Amino acid sequence: MPHGSPQFTPQQLLNAGRRAEAEGKSEVAQQFYWYLNDQFGLTAEAAEGRNGLARLEAEGQQQRNVGILHTTRAGEARRSRPPASRERYQVGRALATLLTWSGWLVIAGAALSLAISLMPDLLQLPGAPPIPAALQSGQSPGTLLQAGAALIAGGISVLCAQAARALFDLATATRELAALERAKASGGRP
Repeated sequence: MPHGSPQFTPQQLLNAGRRAEAEGKSEVAQQFYWYLNDQFGLTAEAAEGRNGLARLEAEGQQQRNVGILHTTRAGEARRSRPPASRERYQVGRALATLLTWSGWLVIAGAALSLAISLMPDLLQLPGAPPIPAALQSGQSPGTLLQAGAALIAGGISVLCAQAARALFDLATATRELAALERAKASGGRP
């Protein structure tokens, strides 16, 4: 006796997805529609499945925008509010902003210093009058190395500040997701 998974027709999968959707089981309906699309992507039923996926996505977006309706003991519908989002890590964000600006200032200063130290070489054109000795005094290998090091340090500063801001954003988003999950688990009561 052959052992294998039963093969469903595209029409059966589409009907199962529609039935799950009608019963309010959006996740199950999405699974049927995705399987239909993956296995039978060129059929008319798969096209209907893609329409079902788009419809479920639109409904899910609408529910996220409106809020979830819950029934109270009296049977009336009420809308639960998503947990209030608080701006967290304000000191860390302020320090990251300060570090970003200081990094950009260091980069600008290093670029200006580098431009000034290279200017006498760039201005020496054939037939041009000689450059005064006062302008030529700033050009030394040490100045170029310091300007290059300052450029690198400023870039690292900006990079670290941006990474810190991303970390704070990620932590805030994780807190909000955890609060939403807690609200969902407690029956919608924040």
